[in-house]
Amino acid sequence: MLVKLKYIDLLIGIVSVGIAMYVFIESADFPPPHASQLGAAVFPRILAIFILGLGLWVSASGWQKKEAILIHHLKEVVICLCMLILYGVTLKQLGFLVTTPIFIAATLYILRLRNIMNLVLLSLGTTGIIFLIFRLLLAVPLPHGLIRL
Repeated sequence: MLVKLKYIDLLIGIVSVGIAMYVFIESADFPPPHASQLGAAVFPRILAIFILGLGLWVSASGWQKKEAILIHHLKEVVICLCMLILYGVTLKQLGFLVTTPIFIAATLYILRLRNIMNLVLLSLGTTGIIFLIFRLLLAVPLPHGLIRL
């Protein structure tokens, strides 16, 4: 399916600004910092400010664009976006170790990776690497859901 979109940059910029504002506001509920720490809200707020700036820049450049861009695989893009939303909704209930490999494998399948062995290895390997980095190296708690470690 081939789709022409003229104001996609404007739309993406506006959505980015909205997400940045949401993250900034939600991070106000994070625990306050201890005496020698920055606090849990610092990193999300830095990212939110960065995304806000980029979103405003992309919106401004999209407003001035005269030509349209072509999207060749709109159906796949929409399905991946819906899967990302479903991933976010189910992450807390099912847990990181259950939802993440399913999400990665399904996304790779939609993007036309059909070798089952590669799907399994990539989804489990990526999940394992992310788990090791965040849980063990950075000591960031991940949603437990069905599996408690």
